[in-house]
Amino acid sequence: MTVLVLLHLAGASLWLGGLVTLALAVVVALRALPRESFRPFVRQAGWAFAGLSAVSWLLIGVSGALMGDRLGWPAPVQTKAALGAAVLVAAALHVVTGRLTASRAAVLTSRALAALVFAGTLVVFWLGVQVSTGAA
Repeated sequence: MTVLVLLHLAGASLWLGGLVTLALAVVVALRALPRESFRPFVRQAGWAFAGLSAVSWLLIGVSGALMGDRLGWPAPVQTKAALGAAVLVAAALHVVTGRLTASRAAVLTSRALAALVFAGTLVVFWLGVQVSTGAA
């Protein structure tokens, strides 16, 4: 079980750390780069994060499913898993809508989804702490 916890924490750390790093890079680029350089930078940074993201979600999903199965899937773990799945879907939709740069509505939707992914990730982390400490 200890190895599963370590893999789960490694995946979660990669995801949240990469997400924070990407968000900070986008904010700095928005302020520092000329408009015509900003979108290519964000696209390239996003695709670089996508590889890290895939590895982190694989670690999170496999280790989480195995641990949940061993714990009998208590309600807090079920909630955390469902919210994690929703965050993953929102992240995928963010990528899809982010590619539609000609549509103002798609760009705004993509930005809203990015904020939702970040907030959802923080809630998933909070639930994880609650589960691990027995508070939930």
